[in-house]
Order: sequence, then C-alpha cells, then structure tokens
Amino acid sequence: MIKTGFDNIILLLLFFGLLFSIDVVVKEITIESICPKIGGFPACYLVVVYFLALLIIHIFTKNTITFLALTGFALALSGIVVFSYFSGKIYCPIHYLGIPLCVIIFGIFIFIICCKFIQVKHYNR
Repeated sequence: MIKTGFDNIILLLLFFGLLFSIDVVVKEITIESICPKIGGFPACYLVVVYFLALLIIHIFTKNTITFLALTGFALALSGIVVFSYFSGKIYCPIHYLGIPLCVIIFGIFIFIICCKFIQVKHYNR
C-alpha cells in the first residue's frame, strides 16, 4: 500500500532507475565490455538486481532498514563506478542528453536515500 507522497516519489525514482540501468545492460550486451567487472561479472547487472530488489521491498514489505542498507550498497557500488569513470579508468554510456548513465544512476540512488530519510523522519514520529 502506498501511503505518502514520498512513497510515490521513491517508486518513480526506482522505476526510472530500473529503466536507465536496463539501458546500460542492453548497451553492455550489444557493445560489450562497457561495464566495469566485479569478479568478471558486469557491475551494471548488479545495479539492475539492486533496483528490482528495492522495488520489491518498497512495494511489498516497506522494510526501511533493509531498504536503506540495500540502497547504501548500491550507492557505494555506483559511486565507485562514477569515480572510475571520472578518473578515466572505465567507459560509461552517455545518455542522449549528454549525461553519463552511471552518473544518472548514482544521482537516483542519492535522491532515493534522501526521500527515504525525509519520509522516515517526517512520517514515523
């Protein structure tokens, strides 16, 4: 059950994050080797899994601690990718607006965490 405006904002952010991360995975499959590897596994696949897991947690369980922990891990992973991109170690696909998709995904995770903290602080008094 969606209760607050922040729930809707978080849901929207998760949906767009999932779309952007799937776009990166499609580019990884068609162009190959654009995602950094973690143990030989493309990190962009993990980001899709994070977004799917967060979407499921957000819609069905509302478990704030699990949600924030998983979002924190995803933020850390995407932060490493963004740092690697700006240091020139990896390539990140560019959105048609000229913004690297890894930066967009990193920003989405930041907004999700901010919205969740505001929601918890404001509505769980």
